[in-house]
Amino acid sequence: MHRQLVKNQKKDVMMQNDIEEQLLPVRAVAELLHVKESTIRKWVAQLEIPHMRIGKTIRFRKTEVLQWLEENAKKGKTN
Repeated sequence: MHRQLVKNQKKDVMMQNDIEEQLLPVRAVAELLHVKESTIRKWVAQLEIPHMRIGKTIRFRKTEVLQWLEENAKKGKTN
């Protein structure tokens, strides 16, 4: 019983870490894409880049940002 509880707790912590690692703030996305934070905020305002709001903060899933980048690179789209 105790082993199962410990195993479940470890699994919960690992899942929480995965979720936290995937959510990036504006600064991290700007660094990832080599653009200014203001550019990221502009894209958010124009609904150009996939994002989510948690309260007043803007967060990004790294996988979605990389997919968005690849799709826009294929289209030859630049801002």
